[in-house]
Amino acid sequence: MANLVILGIEGGGTKTECAAITDAGQLLGYGKAGPSNPNFVSAEETRANIKSAVADAMDGVKGEIRAVGVASAGAPSDIGWLTRQSPKPKLFRFDEMRAAMAIAGSLNAEGVAVISGTGSNIGYFRDNELVGQCGGWGSLLGDEGSAYDTAIRAFRAAVRFADARGPKTALLQAALDHFGVAEPRDLVPVFYQARTPRHKIASFSCKVCELAENGKDKVAYCIVAEGVEQLASDAMSGAKAWFDRSEPVVWALSGGMFRSKLYLSLFRQAILSHYPNAQIKTARHRPATAVARLALRELKRLG
Repeated sequence: MANLVILGIEGGGTKTECAAITDAGQLLGYGKAGPSNPNFVSAEETRANIKSAVADAMDGVKGEIRAVGVASAGAPSDIGWLTRQSPKPKLFRFDEMRAAMAIAGSLNAEGVAVISGTGSNIGYFRDNELVGQCGGWGSLLGDEGSAYDTAIRAFRAAVRFADARGPKTALLQAALDHFGVAEPRDLVPVFYQARTPRHKIASFSCKVCELAENGKDKVAYCIVAEGVEQLASDAMSGAKAWFDRSEPVVWALSGGMFRSKLYLSLFRQAILSHYPNAQIKTARHRPATAVARLALRELKRLG
C-alpha cells in the first residue's frame, strides 16, 4: 500500500540526514550523506549530498511525497530538482535552533536551544518565536565549545607538547594516529596543503572527550572543560534577557558534543548553578526525524 510521505532534511558541516515518515508519524526510512553547509562545501557537493540522503531514506519506500521539511543552510529554496513529482510537495523551512528544540521533543518552542555539533549556536524562544540568538558565527569568528573548536585547541596543545613548550599529553600521539602520520611535523601539510575537510578535523573531538573522560589526560580534560564553560557562559549571557533565573526554563541540547557524558555533565552543572529549576532536555529524536515531525505539523495546520 502506498504511503503519504513527509521528508525531513537536516544538514550541517559534518553530515546530511533525511527521514521519511508517514502522515501518521511512522518512520519509513532514514538516510545519511556528507556535509551540506555551503560555507564549507560547494553548491554541487551540497546538492549531491542532499540528494544522496533523500535517495537513501526513500529506498524501498512507495508513496507520494506530500511535504518536505528542511533545516539545512545549504538547501535551495526551490526543491523541484529534488523530485520530479507533480504536483510539487509543500516545502517548509526551519532554522537550526527550532530543529534543535524539536530534536529534544519540543515542537512548540519555548526556552533555550543550545547546539554543539561541528559548530555551535544558541537560540532563545518565547511563545514559539525565536526572539534572540547568540553564536553561530562559524569557525573563524566563534563556534566556542563546538567539536571543531575542541579539536583545534587539542591539536594546538599537541604541537606545543611536541615543541616542549606545553605539558605532556596523549593528544600528540592521538593526533598522529588520527591523520595517519608518523612525526609531529607531518601535521603541517595535513593542515596547510591537503585541504583537510572541516568535518575530518572536528571528528578528533571524539578522541579528546575520550581521553578527558577516562582520566588519562589532564590537558584533554581542561580543553573540554574550558569549551563547556565558554558555551554555557555564552548561553546564559543571552538567557538573562529573556528568562528569570527562577523559571523552569527548557534547555534543549543537541549536537554530537552532548553525546560525551563528561561534556553533558559539565554543561548541566554549569546551567543548574545559575538556573536551578532548568529543565535540561537532550535528544529524543534523530535530527531529520525531528524536522519531518515539524513539517508534518505544518502540513496538518494547512488542512
